[in-house]
Amino acid sequence: MIQTTENFPPAVQGDRDNQGRLVPGHNIGAATRFAPGVSGNPTGRPAGVTYIGDWLRGNLHGLTADELRRVVSDDSQPETKRLAAQHMLDGRLTDDPDVRGRVIDRLADRTEGRARQAVEIRAEQVVVDPTQLLAEARRLAGVKVIESSLLPDASEISA
Repeated sequence: MIQTTENFPPAVQGDRDNQGRLVPGHNIGAATRFAPGVSGNPTGRPAGVTYIGDWLRGNLHGLTADELRRVVSDDSQPETKRLAAQHMLDGRLTDDPDVRGRVIDRLADRTEGRARQAVEIRAEQVVVDPTQLLAEARRLAGVKVIESSLLPDASEISA
């Protein structure tokens, strides 16, 4: 079913085409759009707020195990900061350098966002004969095909 502008209120009908899509230069939402050159967050970051990524960058190697334990047990700290401190503590308590590396990677992924990875995809064009494809499908399905030369012609079959 194609939606038409007849279903829209009169104020919206002029901003849509005959299939209900917004037309270029429409005025819908203009009152709530940011003006050109005006920031969506004019006051910036709130004062006194420590973001977990900033805290990690400043303290990743500088805190002792006792200091990390204090952060973990301090209920006045944000939960994300306590969890990050717990992960850092877990990483320090292990002797396995691979585990330490994974802890740091996990913390960075969760606070800074995972790094972009380039992916390369290569494909070759494969030409398949439809009769071979059908024969292979029948073989895999276990369907036995009777040779058509063994079947009688339709003119030979009496009603």
